[in-house]
Amino acid sequence: MGNDMLKRISIAVALLAGVHSVGFDALAQENQQFVVRPKVYERLAKAQKAISERKYQQAHKELEIIQKRMRPNDHEKALTYQASGFAYAGQEKLKPAVAAMQSAWDLNALPAATQNSLLFTIGQVWMAQEQYKKAVVALDKWIAVTEAPTSDALYTVAAAKYQAKDMAGAAKFAERAVKSAKKVKDSWLQLLLSAYIDLKRWRPAIGVMQRLIERNPDKRSYWIQLTALYSEVNDSKRALAVMKLAYDAGVLEKREDYVQLAQRYQAEDIPLTAAEVLLDASSKKKVQQDAEVSKIIAESLFVARDDKRAAPALAKAARVAKNGEMYMRLAQLQIENEEWAKAVEASQKAISKGGLKSNGQAHLLIGIAESRRGRSAAAKQAFTKAAKSSDTKRSAEGWLKFLANQAAAAAAAAQ
Repeated sequence: MGNDMLKRISIAVALLAGVHSVGFDALAQENQQFVVRPKVYERLAKAQKAISERKYQQAHKELEIIQKRMRPNDHEKALTYQASGFAYAGQEKLKPAVAAMQSAWDLNALPAATQNSLLFTIGQVWMAQEQYKKAVVALDKWIAVTEAPTSDALYTVAAAKYQAKDMAGAAKFAERAVKSAKKVKDSWLQLLLSAYIDLKRWRPAIGVMQRLIERNPDKRSYWIQLTALYSEVNDSKRALAVMKLAYDAGVLEKREDYVQLAQRYQAEDIPLTAAEVLLDASSKKKVQQDAEVSKIIAESLFVARDDKRAAPALAKAARVAKNGEMYMRLAQLQIENEEWAKAVEASQKAISKGGLKSNGQAHLLIGIAESRRGRSAAAKQAFTKAAKSSDTKRSAEGWLKFLANQAAAAAAAAQ
C-alpha cells in the first residue's frame, strides 16, 4: 500500500505544482480573495520549480523565506503550506507532509477546487502511513463536497474504508467505482469481493467471483473460491459443477484440488467418477496414493460395486491406513464374493492393526466366513468373541443358536 500511495502522491505533487506555477495571476484576476503578491509569487514559483526537479532542500528554503520574512496573507500561507507538504511527500517524509497539507486546508484560503483536491491528497498521505481511520475522515469530507468523483478516486475511498474495517462503506464505494468505470480493474473487483465476503454477502460475492473468472479463466484460486462460495449458500451441485469445469479446463494443480473434487463426487453419490478422478490424477503424477487418496479410491470403487478394482484398491488402502477399518471393508467385499478364507485373513488383519470402533464386527465376519466353509468350531469361537461386544451381541447370539441347531440336526440325522 505505502509505495503505491507514494507514487500517487508524487503524481499529484507534479500536477498541482504545475497548475499553481502558471495559475497565480489568473487567480488574482478572477477573485481578489486569492491575491499573490509578485515577490511571494516569485518565491513560490522557484519552490515549485525546485519540487518538480526534486531539489527539495532548495524548495524548503524558498518557502521558509516566505513564511519568516514576507508576512504572507492567508492565501499565500495556504499555498506555502501546500507546497511544503508536496516537498515533504516527495522526500517520503509523510508526517510533516500531512501536517503541512492539513495546515493549508485548515486556512480555507484556496479556491474550492484546490481546497477539495488537497483534502483528497491528505487522505492519500494518511493511507500511505497506514493511518486508515484518519484517511477515512479526510476522504469522507472530500466525497461530501465532490459532485462527480472519478472511479479511481472512488476506489481509493473504498480501499481506505476496507483497511479501516468499515466493510459496508468499502462495499458501497467499490460498487460505485466498478459501476462508473469504463475499464474495471481486477484489483477493484477483488476489493469488492473481499468486502462482500467479510459481510457474508455470499450471493453478490458469487457474481463478482464469476466476473473475475471470466476475465482470468486460468487462475486456479478463483475457481476454488467460487466453489467455496457456492458451498456457503449450500448449493453443493453448483460447487461440484464449478470444480468439474476447472478440472476439464486443466486449471486444477494441487493435490487438495483433486481430493476435494473426488469428495464432492462422493457427496453427490457419484462414487465411480470420484475414483476415476483420483486414479487419473495419480497416473499423471498429480497426486500420490497416500492413505487418504487410497481410501477415497477404494471406498468409491466399493460403493460403486466395481468389485474387480475395489478389492486390490481396498487391499492397498488397508496396508497404508493408520487403522484396520479398510481391512474391514475388504473383508465385507470378500464375504459378498464368497471368498471365505480371504475374508478371515482380512478380518484378522483388521484386528491386528487396531483402531477399530469395535472388534466385534471383525469377529462376526470371521465367524460367518468360517461357518460358510464348514469350520464350525472356529466359527463358534469367533461368534462367542463377537457376542462380548454390544454392537454385535445380538447378531452373534443368533449365529450361535444357528450353529447349535445345525449341530443338533446333524446329530439327530446321524442317530
